[in-house]
Amino acid sequence: MIYDNTSTCEYHSIQQVTTVQKLSENNNSRVAFRVPYSVNETCEGSDNESILRSGTVQSFYQGAVQMFPYEVTLQNDIWKFTPEFSCEFPSSPVQRGNVTVCMEVVHTTECINRTEAAAKCGNLGIPDSLMGIASKEENQYLRSISTNYVSKQKTPTYYTVIGIWVDGVRKSTCKYPAGKSTSCNGYNEFDFSDPTAPDPQFDWLPNQPDALTAYEAESNCLYLRFGSEAYVAIGDTQCTDVVFPSIDMCYSGYLCGSDATVCNTSNQYRMVVTWGEPLETSGSTTLDISWVDCVQKCLNDEQCVLVHDTFPTCEYYSIQQVTTVQKLPETSDSRVAFRVLYSNEATCTDAENEPALNSGTVIGSTVDDGAYNITLENDVWTFQRELKCLFPSKAFQRENIKVCMTIVQTPTCITRTEAEESCSSFGIPGTLMGIYSSDETLYLKNMSSTMLNEQKTSITYERVGIWIDGLRKSTCKSPAPNCNGYNEFDFFDPSAPNPSLSWRSGQPDGLTTGAPNSDCLFMRFGEGDEFGVGDMPLVGLQ
Repeated sequence: MIYDNTSTCEYHSIQQVTTVQKLSENNNSRVAFRVPYSVNETCEGSDNESILRSGTVQSFYQGAVQMFPYEVTLQNDIWKFTPEFSCEFPSSPVQRGNVTVCMEVVHTTECINRTEAAAKCGNLGIPDSLMGIASKEENQYLRSISTNYVSKQKTPTYYTVIGIWVDGVRKSTCKYPAGKSTSCNGYNEFDFSDPTAPDPQFDWLPNQPDALTAYEAESNCLYLRFGSEAYVAIGDTQCTDVVFPSIDMCYSGYLCGSDATVCNTSNQYRMVVTWGEPLETSGSTTLDISWVDCVQKCLNDEQCVLVHDTFPTCEYYSIQQVTTVQKLPETSDSRVAFRVLYSNEATCTDAENEPALNSGTVIGSTVDDGAYNITLENDVWTFQRELKCLFPSKAFQRENIKVCMTIVQTPTCITRTEAEESCSSFGIPGTLMGIYSSDETLYLKNMSSTMLNEQKTSITYERVGIWIDGLRKSTCKSPAPNCNGYNEFDFFDPSAPNPSLSWRSGQPDGLTTGAPNSDCLFMRFGEGDEFGVGDMPLVGLQ
């Protein structure tokens, strides 16, 4: 929906509007609804327009990869937007007042007691509660699925009747030997914990609940019996039961609820059309379709990030194919359209109020390459994929690139050559990693206790060394009086050509008191001042 607010307009998604007031023409306040065309509609006036008459019109909003439905209902001069809520299969949505919840009858592979059922439900549904039955309609729904549920039971032994644990625990004041009374008579014998069904409505089994009349002293919990249709109803039983003592019945399920969500609105996309042309690219797909069709196709395609109007065709780009886009004036007559995630700041006014057209960053996402950013700076939009590091790597920013740092522990002590070969198999080819900044040094220092406590070698050492990038220059081997610290070594990590090293006291000492041929750098982990970088022979075992 959009709203004409004099010099600007307000642009509303399904998440942002609930009701709209219908006004008379003399209010000079206009709104526009986006709804599907109906074959019954005409252009003769409001008398023939469905959405302007009392009743309901169904429409759709664009999600990440498909359209999702909502309804617009006009009643008492108020339009009300109602999105369709989703529940993950096999849950089913149920409306409880103004809340939509998902109801699921969960199968178990064994007969379980009420405590076990509540614990299982708490892991996937409404915390601390089994689900209750809020209405006769819900009771009817459960009756309709009972036969199918019994036929698909998962226990090794087949039972003709199944008990489903539901919300409801007997009040302490309504336990035996308390008798039936106005305060202990049916529903009011029990406390209910499901916040969406504080006053449940369901069908009782014949003569149920019977704990106070049949003297079943410990029948303090409610269950739903699934069997023949005549016996789909509620009774009370002992909370510790796993099978019913007098009939062939196993408690092998429970009723569990969870909050419903609006279908995929977290990933709603839109197209931003403006003036510009691709700058740095590595190919594109040329489509022989109109500009309008091209923009719509990109909106519906989770691989697309940009389209360019090349009338009578259009150029279609994925995230791998475009790096930068030049912003141009309107006089260029060169149009582009970006596919970006919807933003609450987005409006339909003009360039001054559109985030994608102002200096800064907006985001998008593709199915194969994940999230990406589009940043506008100096009239150039730059696409950058949001790269992530797999656990246990740690991400660090080095100038304009992001790298993943992994401290790899080995089950045996190894030489520098062995470490480099192992690293090359999954890291930056031909080199160990260097230390680029003080932030990286601090991270490594904070890892000291982990390194010492989680050693993989058969012997536990008081100190642990890890090989890092850095080899002594041939011109800085003993004797070499003009070499001092950093300039004694060559570095091969392309992202850290000038590393930031925290030397241990007296290091490097290869030209003074250290071991001969101390040509390689390593990081020592230990207690106190043991942490830091030093030099060591190539064949030393770390």
